[in-house]
Parts: sequence; C-alpha cells; structure tokens
Amino acid sequence: MQLPGLIELRKTIGREKVVMLAISYITTRPPNTTDRVKSVVERQKINYIAFSVDINGMPEPYNRISGIPCSFFIDLQGKIKLAALGVLSLNDSRAILQAK
Repeated sequence: MQLPGLIELRKTIGREKVVMLAISYITTRPPNTTDRVKSVVERQKINYIAFSVDINGMPEPYNRISGIPCSFFIDLQGKIKLAALGVLSLNDSRAILQAK
C-alpha cells in the first residue's frame, strides 16, 4: 500500500536531498526471499534501493521492528528523527522530511 507513495516521493525529491532504502527481512512464514524481493522491485518498478537481509544481520534498533511497514527518518548526523509504524501517505512523508 505504501509503495506508490514512496515511488512518487523518489520522483519528486532529488537524490541529493534524500536517500531511500527499503529493507525486507528474509522469512520462512510467509516465505520472503531475496528472489521474491527482486520480483516485487521489478514488478512495482521501485526506483530506490531495495534489498533483503536476515534480521539477525541488522543492528539495533532496526532488528526490533514489531510491524510492517516501518519507516525510519534519519537526519544528516545519522540520528533517528522519527520512526513510524504503519503506512504513511505521500503527504505525511513529505511533511516529515520538511519538519525541523
């Protein structure tokens, strides 16, 4: 549900202003593999970086996600500005990025 908004966000905000990463955890139930993630990227025409990883390979706090989707907004100093659980609209994402 959030993919169209993220794709549009990438189209409207330059790469020099925001970096976008999609991280998908490899799981067995439901099956989520690197090949499945690649298929979704191609089918949805995702225009930002997406990859899959074992949850044990992620550092805190990213290995403690309790729901999907989960979004992290990180400032230029590498500090988490906001973490949001659930679907964010395109307008909400833009507002968060513009907030000081």
